[in-house]
Amino acid sequence: MTEDTISANLRLDLGSIEMRASFSVPRPQVTCLYGPSGSGKTTLLRCLAGFARAEGWLKVGDQLWQDHQHKCFIPTYRRGVGCVFQQDTLFPHLNVRQNLDYAWKRAPRSAEHVIRPDETIDLMGLSSFLTRRAHELSGGQRQRVALARALVSNPSLLLLDEPLSALDEFSKRELLPYLEAMQRLGSIPAFYVTHSLDELMRLADHVLIFDQGSIAYSAPAEQAFSDLSCPLTMQTDTASVFKARVGSHKDQWGLTWLELDWGGLRVPRIRLPTGSQLRVRIRARDVSLALQRHQDTTILNILPVIVAELKPIDGSEYLVRLQTTACPERHFLARTSRRSIQQLNIQPKQLLFAQIKGVALLH
Repeated sequence: MTEDTISANLRLDLGSIEMRASFSVPRPQVTCLYGPSGSGKTTLLRCLAGFARAEGWLKVGDQLWQDHQHKCFIPTYRRGVGCVFQQDTLFPHLNVRQNLDYAWKRAPRSAEHVIRPDETIDLMGLSSFLTRRAHELSGGQRQRVALARALVSNPSLLLLDEPLSALDEFSKRELLPYLEAMQRLGSIPAFYVTHSLDELMRLADHVLIFDQGSIAYSAPAEQAFSDLSCPLTMQTDTASVFKARVGSHKDQWGLTWLELDWGGLRVPRIRLPTGSQLRVRIRARDVSLALQRHQDTTILNILPVIVAELKPIDGSEYLVRLQTTACPERHFLARTSRRSIQQLNIQPKQLLFAQIKGVALLH
């Protein structure tokens, strides 16, 4: 454990279930909590906020927030957490600007990275409705204000409990880019509860998967989405997710070159400047395998890979975990038929060529 981590070993008896959470995650990242309802995700957030007293200990950076054995417990108001829930908690008698100013007046000026109201107004796109009150805003707009207010409070930890779950699909799509913009601030650690695989792929830096009150799996997001021991890879539409950077644009072909730490990918021309950061999703079903590199194909992205692992997922299909040759610690998945595995005699440690038929952009 270092000062750049959030670490805990907590236990809370809820009667019908016992929440047990032992973890250590990087501090300046978004940690997503994923799992079925009633598995302990929201309970952990309540313990982090100090709303619930669990047995055990909790350390945020170099600060000990709780140690049950030594009767140490920092109350909520001294933890400096920012909370955003399923339903917004805006002050109905104040307009948007006044809600932000209320948080700003009470924010610690000694915070490591001070975020000012004007900065969040730009970040969350609030300038057109600063004089409106909560009842004059749409659900998505209210949640944007709630996020902005939480940021303006300059919290040491941001806690988000399914902030999109009460919104319709249009409002969810509208708000996700603002959550990504919030993430790019990069200075405030956040714990984010979600049931949505799409939100997980777009936002998570680290993943904690809950099952029956306990953390069943913990890993960086890029590892989780390509680890065959992770429950996420058993999803029907499983995919690998990577951080990427816009390298260059090839206007004569209508293509953009994306740079990853294990190579590069060609995608249809995107309207982002060179150097922009984004995420890409490669669905396992969009990866086919070949024994040799084909030249007579329309597929633009063909990469040499090594078979790291094979796992049957039903009577007819396999998941194949592929190791990139340029960066051996990076992996992605292919989903293919049992017949193809047998016909090509695919084995671990075998050199193959992965043909990536589609790359989805998450930005």
